[in-house]
Amino acid sequence: MKTTFASRFTSFLFVLPYLAAFSIFLLFPILYGVYISLQNFELLSKEHEFVGLANYIKIFTPGTYLNDIFFRGLWVTAQFVLFSVPLLIIVGL
Repeated sequence: MKTTFASRFTSFLFVLPYLAAFSIFLLFPILYGVYISLQNFELLSKEHEFVGLANYIKIFTPGTYLNDIFFRGLWVTAQFVLFSVPLLIIVGL
């Protein structure tokens, strides 16, 4: 069975709403998050200085304040997921 242009175009039109929603609600926020992570981003400032990977170096340098805050937050988030997800699944079932 040979597919025609109209058949392919119709298939594309059915997939188009998913692609639009995927781009708007998942792909754009991820890319924007990467973009602002490479800058000295302050909410009240209009200028955002590009710092490259300096933010990541600060987070992963042992003994720094940002390293301690980041990994403490990561640990608390892991605990929250570990305790809340099984409970919510059991209650939901």
